[in-house]
Amino acid sequence: MIVHIHKGVSRSDTGKLRSHPITQKHKDKKVMQYHNASLKVKSKIPLIGKTKEVVEEKTMPKTSKKDVLDFKEEIEYYTEKNMYGFGEKPIDTLKVEVSNPKFDTTQIPDYTPDKTTKIVKFNPSNWEEYIGQKHAKKIIQSFIQGTNKINTVFPHLIIDGSAGFGKTTLVYLLKHYLKAEMIEHIASELTNPEQLISILKKINTSQSKRIILFIDEVHNLAPQLIELLYPILQEGKIGNKNIRPFTFIGATTEKGLLISKWKPFIDRMKIHITLKNYNLEEIKSIIKQYKEKIFPDIKILEENYNILAKNSRLTPRKANRLLESFIYIRNIDKTLEVYDIVDKERGLTATDLKILEYLNNNDKVGMQGLCSYLDTSQANYLYQYEPYLIQLGLILRTPRGRSISDKGNLLLKELKND
Repeated sequence: MIVHIHKGVSRSDTGKLRSHPITQKHKDKKVMQYHNASLKVKSKIPLIGKTKEVVEEKTMPKTSKKDVLDFKEEIEYYTEKNMYGFGEKPIDTLKVEVSNPKFDTTQIPDYTPDKTTKIVKFNPSNWEEYIGQKHAKKIIQSFIQGTNKINTVFPHLIIDGSAGFGKTTLVYLLKHYLKAEMIEHIASELTNPEQLISILKKINTSQSKRIILFIDEVHNLAPQLIELLYPILQEGKIGNKNIRPFTFIGATTEKGLLISKWKPFIDRMKIHITLKNYNLEEIKSIIKQYKEKIFPDIKILEENYNILAKNSRLTPRKANRLLESFIYIRNIDKTLEVYDIVDKERGLTATDLKILEYLNNNDKVGMQGLCSYLDTSQANYLYQYEPYLIQLGLILRTPRGRSISDKGNLLLKELKND
């Protein structure tokens, strides 16, 4: 956000130039409260036969757009009431402009990789390369066929599943098979209605036959934007404007949260897909394919594939990360050590065992107390540790708090004996 202030300049009887009184007043009182914005003060100073423009630019602390607009109104009010602050007529009238600068990628030089440089990158480009999630693929493939047969728009879709399970990859495959244009955003980046207007403008002016609006981590979408999307998704309208038919896709790890807070929003999604847990054989197939695509000349023993898969928490993203690390390190024990893995049969880390020990000594533990003991945030605990421990049946989550299961107790004893 940029605030442009064009300040009036006054001339004294002696001919000395000085600023209109508005400038210093608001520099002291207001400007230093702002952030991620810059204050540009432009003064056109009449000299002998010509005009010189003086520009000052300052960076401001944190602000919201409302703060800047309030600042704008206050400056304009002050200027109107004090047009002759020094009893001298200002040469220029003070003007305030608020604008959002665009991210100009034309300033970035393009990169051409050296032919000998290895680019470590692979994403499935067809259904065969997307291993696992047979049910999800079957649903999407059926709707693609139906969409093409009756020549209509692919229905709105919500995909939920654990982090690293392939939600975004699935969306990109759908885009590929629909031959659609895609507008993609992370929900936390969208904070105000003006951004939604910009998106709708792109949708209504697109030349593509099909268009997708994909919002990742949709559970973090601002409430006001969710409410604005209701009539758009339901009726294809907002206000008195018709919006071109498009496909809305939301991906989330927190579908339950969305249902509890925004059920009408979820109800507007015609297709609901939940990604299932992967099994060991699927994870092995995923990392073998990844290795063949990225490092075809490197040989890996079947035994090491088994170890990597078992310690991946049965998550494709983590499995590929372990595989890459192993290829660089070339030692399976050192690779697991890098990730603090202490139980090589299940991929449990030292922190996982710390959780089990704490729950073993304290029954019905609240999340706040547990996270305080671990010295981690609740968000990090819920994202990184608890889902896998629950999946393995090692801990129980009840309305009264967390507790260790009988299975967890038994495992803890076994690991201590080892």
